[in-house]
Amino acid sequence: MRPAAVCLVLLAILCGCPASQNPGSDTPDSGMNPEPDASTCEAKPTCSVTIRYTGAGGSVQLRGDFAANGWTQGVAMMKVDGGFEVTLPVRDQQVIVYKFVVDGNWIMDPGNGRKSPDGFGAFNSVMRADCDKCPARAAIDWRDSIMYFVMIDRFANGDTVNDAPVSGVEQPGQYQGGDYKGLKQKIDEGYFNALGVNTLWLTSPIDNADNANPGSDGHQYSGYHGYWPKNLDASESKYGTEAELKAVVDAAHAKGIQVLIDYVMNHVHADSPIYQQHQDWFWPNTNGSGGNCVCGQGCSWDNDRIRCWFDPFLPDFDFRNADARRYSIENAMQWAKRLGIDGFRLDAVKHLETVWLTDLRARMTPEMAWDQPFYMVGETFDGSRDLIKSYVDQTMLDGQFDFPLRGKILENVLRRDGSMTDLAGFLSSNDGFYGQGSVMSTFIGNHDVPRAVHIAEDSPQ
Repeated sequence: MRPAAVCLVLLAILCGCPASQNPGSDTPDSGMNPEPDASTCEAKPTCSVTIRYTGAGGSVQLRGDFAANGWTQGVAMMKVDGGFEVTLPVRDQQVIVYKFVVDGNWIMDPGNGRKSPDGFGAFNSVMRADCDKCPARAAIDWRDSIMYFVMIDRFANGDTVNDAPVSGVEQPGQYQGGDYKGLKQKIDEGYFNALGVNTLWLTSPIDNADNANPGSDGHQYSGYHGYWPKNLDASESKYGTEAELKAVVDAAHAKGIQVLIDYVMNHVHADSPIYQQHQDWFWPNTNGSGGNCVCGQGCSWDNDRIRCWFDPFLPDFDFRNADARRYSIENAMQWAKRLGIDGFRLDAVKHLETVWLTDLRARMTPEMAWDQPFYMVGETFDGSRDLIKSYVDQTMLDGQFDFPLRGKILENVLRRDGSMTDLAGFLSSNDGFYGQGSVMSTFIGNHDVPRAVHIAEDSPQ
């Protein structure tokens, strides 16, 4: 994301620079679900699962994320022969993060080796429900991914009921009516399969500010692009409901298409309840010299990139604060789990503290990488390969959008500056630059930059 007028473009993006392995593919299963058997497969969206504790104790509770109050109240486990047990209603493929409270002491499940950091220096146990025992979808090698960016509002209007223009906004910056129903219709029609696309990157689903805000060009804009998050636990109603988005994900999976969502973690809109209730979770908008710390206005895009606000109305999270970090990561995890997505496109990576990335990865692998790796690709809008590479390893990102390669393609091919030999030399040096196992995203255009064709037409041969 950049604080400028957003270009209204949709572009196909090729995801897949060379890599020697598929990151995260060796993640073990907890062993709590039997191998699926195609001969007995019958789709079941819900079922019940029984969790058992076989150790000693007089009183045992189950605590976890299986319910809204599951961590604070939990449920009492019944004493049975050989220990304690409790049965929970679950969704198919629901991931449950939990602990036992035995005689007042919090412990992991001794019968389950799969664990995830709890954010307080210890671990939780992790399991996944399998209601129908159906075979898992074929795992994708992310190097073979052809990714299509769907800016939801600008793609297809399938339901005019949720159309809701924002007052005071000119047409180019206005909501245009695209929604989840329209996207699902195109998926069901086979539109993306006909294009050869096997991965969709979708606009952030999080509820955005409802009012108009100024762009860098002086015009008023709506939040159609998805980068002004307000209520982080709610979905953007102008795109449709969360249930409709889940239907999009399921429809894509049925067509052999993976789904990533854009996750915006660097900032919120000033109207967000999180900002209004927890201003100590955010960097103060001051540069220490009597001015505001807005990126490019009072603070530097580069030297102050961690703390500067993108706009005066976009407070910037300070993830040195452990409470802010835990809240944000839990929010990201819950969106991933509820939707059953396959990966994240993480916005504005260079503008946040790296501890957020390492903490997210530490949870994402055990909680979401079951049948295939959960792909995390970052956006670091920068020409420095070294800076981009610094976020790519097994503890943070699988890859990033390759802005330096895009710049070289534009220079040598579209602007006709230099030669194809120059490009070949860059490609040779770029091959393997980002490390073993990295899966970079090759692209020539996106929603933050002008269309490549316009760059070409402005550079006549």
